[in-house]
Amino acid sequence: MLLVPALPSLFGTLDRAFGHRSRFTSASLATLLRKSGFEPVTTHYVNSLGVIPWFVLGRIMHRATLRGWEVRLYDRLAIPLLSRLERRFPPPLGQSLFVVAEPFA
Repeated sequence: MLLVPALPSLFGTLDRAFGHRSRFTSASLATLLRKSGFEPVTTHYVNSLGVIPWFVLGRIMHRATLRGWEVRLYDRLAIPLLSRLERRFPPPLGQSLFVVAEPFA
């Protein structure tokens, strides 16, 4: 199981500050997994709402950190709602990409 940063267009100062080297699309991650001897079993984007603040803070405002109260507020208000919604309605994009892969037989 992997949870990786998604959407290369989101890459910005927050990614650099958190040690991210890249962001992936579903296709680019599947290609990398196959080159490494793994086959993706399931892949889906998560945290669709997170795309907006990540883009604004990291690409427009060039922030290098998130304030504790911002993270707590988002985790308290957005994540519970998103987890329920995204289980029923998989988003077409998200801040992260969740993948389950297995080695080639």
